[in-house]
Amino acid sequence: MAIFKCEQYPYLRVIGRDGTVIAQFRDGLFETSDASVIAVLSQREYITLLDEGEPAPGSRRTFRREFVKCGKPNCQCARGQGHGPYVYVYWRENGRVRKRYIGRAVT
Repeated sequence: MAIFKCEQYPYLRVIGRDGTVIAQFRDGLFETSDASVIAVLSQREYITLLDEGEPAPGSRRTFRREFVKCGKPNCQCARGQGHGPYVYVYWRENGRVRKRYIGRAVT
């Protein structure tokens, strides 16, 4: 499984030579396990490979944009919406929910 990020075009569609859509980015992210798609996307200079690893069998990844609070009492985030948005990926592993920071979301 590979996760790609495209900051320049957050809703990018990558079209193959036959005219079919081979990748559709959502909020700048796209996930695939197809080796030919991974090869095509890796050649694009504006697309970054974030993670290449195999999730546990039957697991599913969920991407979320979140605002976070830093915990400083005088910070503007304590009174408002928070810092961000940032993208996190969630998945289940051994019965527990895991979370990992991906990067700053494209607004």
